[in-house]
Amino acid sequence: MNLAMIDDASQGRTIVKLCGELDISSAPDLRERLLAILSRQTLSHLILDLSKVEFIDSSGISVLVSTERRARLLGCALVLVAPQAPVSRVLHICGLDQHFVIAENISAAAGTVHPDLHRSFRLRARDEGEPDPAAT
Repeated sequence: MNLAMIDDASQGRTIVKLCGELDISSAPDLRERLLAILSRQTLSHLILDLSKVEFIDSSGISVLVSTERRARLLGCALVLVAPQAPVSRVLHICGLDQHFVIAENISAAAGTVHPDLHRSFRLRARDEGEPDPAAT
């Protein structure tokens, strides 16, 4: 798995571009690198560009879930960008397409709302009888 990082400290975000397969052989290294990014910086957004990831298995899913959990605990939004069809399908089958914030491109990811605010809005809309905006 190839990884390229773009830090935008002025905006409080880091963009990580992944390329290749996110599987049992690449997952441990990626997990360490993502957790290192989260531990050394104060971020508002960690953006993972998945547009060049061709395959993901359960090890890769585990990395995404644990990274999102750690990011949330640190007050950082994890945003997945442009997963290819095979990756998108796995996320959908696991129900994680409803859990993660997924953007079509990097500029859309940079404008996403913090996940706690997004979740709060979705819950409030449901309580008020309005349609869930995430369901559209």
